[in-house]
Amino acid sequence: MSRAQLVAGVERASLDNNFSQQGAQQSGMEDQEGPTPRLIKKIAVAYDLKALPLILIQSYNVLRRRIERAGFRIEVILRPLTDLPPEVEVVFVPEERVEAARQAAPEARLMLLVTGTTHQPAYDELLQQLNAGQEIYALRQEGETDQEGRPHRVIVRYRGNERIG
Repeated sequence: MSRAQLVAGVERASLDNNFSQQGAQQSGMEDQEGPTPRLIKKIAVAYDLKALPLILIQSYNVLRRRIERAGFRIEVILRPLTDLPPEVEVVFVPEERVEAARQAAPEARLMLLVTGTTHQPAYDELLQQLNAGQEIYALRQEGETDQEGRPHRVIVRYRGNERIG
């Protein structure tokens, strides 16, 4: 199976899964148009229990920081496939672990990670979808904003593990 077929299969299965869930939720609502966006609260970067590549840890940190900088209130976790919580909505997984990820989190949207790099196009796609808010959305972090609606940046200082400011 080629990479393009695998990606198409994951995206199609993910979309079919999302639309079937939303259709079940909307079965009694005939006056509403189209599917409702799905709230994202938890994202997992999943790995095989036998090996945790360093590049995957770096990619996880990149995703966590990008979500935080975008101002979304989403918990990003790094977990083995066998230990994924049931409430995870999006799972990032290397392409060789797609089948195991489908079994571990059948309700989650699967997104493929490119192996060997920390730059992940799937992260860009996720942030675009969250900002658009049509298929999926997330709550924003509370706090002060500037005139353009962006959150103010706060400098946080630490002494060891203790937050001091």
